[in-house]
Amino acid sequence: MHGKSTIHFSGGEVYYGEWVNDKYNGTGMYKWVDRSEYVGEFKGGNPNGKGEFANGHVYMESEARANGHFKWVNGDKYVGEFKDNIGNRNGMMKYSNGNVYDGEWGKGKRNGTGT
Repeated sequence: MHGKSTIHFSGGEVYYGEWVNDKYNGTGMYKWVDRSEYVGEFKGGNPNGKGEFANGHVYMESEARANGHFKWVNGDKYVGEFKDNIGNRNGMMKYSNGNVYDGEWGKGKRNGTGT
């Protein structure tokens, strides 16, 4: 497949966007059955580059390395660098209770200095 199209998968997921050599490549949107979604860039069938996750869980098997933001269903929001689908290096977490942590992250957890 080559070009732009919408694909409905048997598990209920939907992908709309650009394709190259039968893989997601370029800009697109992937929606899971729980209504979570990723909107952004894809390469070789995986999220790559800039994109936005808008749900409470990551359902990816690929390794994403990018800057972006992720919002959980409880209202918490992380903005910063990602590696292996989790917050890594520098980022800011705004918690739904109003607390904010801005600083270093490692493997999805506060790590090093921050405020």
